[in-house]
Amino acid sequence: MRKIKLLSIITCLLAGLNLSAQERIPLDKIAAIVGTHIIKASDIQNQFLQMQMENLPVDDQSKCLILEQILLQKLLLDQAGLDSLKLSDGQVNSELDKRIKALSEQIGTEQKLEAFYGKTITEIKSDWRSLVEDQILANQMQNKIVTDIQVSPNEVRLFYKTLPKDSIPEVNPEYEMAQIVVKPPISIKQKLEVKQRMEELRQRVLKGESFSKLAVLYSEDLASAKKGGELGFVSRNDLVPDFAAVAFKLKEGEVSRIVETEYGYHIIQFIEKKGEKVNVRHILMSPKISKDNIIKGKAKIDSIYTLLKDTVPFAKIAGQLSDDESTKNNGGLYQNQYTGTSKFDPKQIDPSLFSVLKDLKTNEYSQPFLTQDETGKQVYKIVKLLSKTDAHKANILDDYQLIKSMALTDKKNKTLNDWVTTKLVKTYITIDPSYRSCKFEHKGWIK
Repeated sequence: MRKIKLLSIITCLLAGLNLSAQERIPLDKIAAIVGTHIIKASDIQNQFLQMQMENLPVDDQSKCLILEQILLQKLLLDQAGLDSLKLSDGQVNSELDKRIKALSEQIGTEQKLEAFYGKTITEIKSDWRSLVEDQILANQMQNKIVTDIQVSPNEVRLFYKTLPKDSIPEVNPEYEMAQIVVKPPISIKQKLEVKQRMEELRQRVLKGESFSKLAVLYSEDLASAKKGGELGFVSRNDLVPDFAAVAFKLKEGEVSRIVETEYGYHIIQFIEKKGEKVNVRHILMSPKISKDNIIKGKAKIDSIYTLLKDTVPFAKIAGQLSDDESTKNNGGLYQNQYTGTSKFDPKQIDPSLFSVLKDLKTNEYSQPFLTQDETGKQVYKIVKLLSKTDAHKANILDDYQLIKSMALTDKKNKTLNDWVTTKLVKTYITIDPSYRSCKFEHKGWIK
């Protein structure tokens, strides 16, 4: 039986709102009323067209599914009103900024987004505000309904026992690894040469040249260089600390001094600030490691490899000699930034690293190899495979946290469905006859 799924009541980023005016079908007919909330036929049609644009499968039942999703949202909004849930302007503005950024990146730039709609960003946000407010409130109400739901170990075991075999997920292989890193030194001369080039660019901007054009020509941050160095609206947490400290102090149009970060040297131009986020441009250049220093790095990693062959523990050497601050104090153990654990799916591992790791046996370490770190700089590494789990069907012993998460989601879904069943009895709902043949999950929509 199909169930209304938790956390999927709104399936599109901005359902129906990223259609051009020519693609919208202006239907003003009322499709349904839930409490004091009206659902127009155009709301359903716009989401249906959005599904077609994204090449999602559609059939005769699709509009019924869309309608039930919107009905659920309105039911949650009705309860949010009764519970006096409130939103701050900051919450709404933050969500609007996030969605504008996502769609701008999809289209190319904010300017292209404005051209697509024929409106300014301010006007687009004004059009979207009420819908975004409704989505946030509905999600907050949904979270309130299920926030205290927990599962006991016994419930997890029972859930797993009752899972149909074809519903037990396949778990991908997982790798756990440690590393020793040697960063070839960068000479003072190389740093000064890059700083001099950056200062020359800075002076050209101050004399009137376009920062954006210089970013396209010279910045080594290729992703932002394509956009004239523009990063889009970002918070302090989105930026490395040294960069953020300068970016958030600049005034409109101001160009920063040269800023050094782990990525290299930057000059920053302030564009604008909205709430707790700023939009800036930057140009990045990094000192290149000389051949002599590459050789020095190779000599150091080779000497470390010799120590390992002399049976000095890997974790001890990592703690004493590795140049990577994020792993050396933990015996070289590599942490997965996506999950917060030390386990990695192969797709989460850099291809050049995985090509070495995949051929190792458990507790075996690699020969030294030259690669790049997270900042794009050349480094030497030795990696050790600590553990490997082959692909398998999830089981309660090896994958308890995964099964627990599934059991918790299932319990929350059931709680939400029970709430909907109870709420339908108490709420005024009317649906246009043209939708009364729909096979809704909850029969209570039609009275």
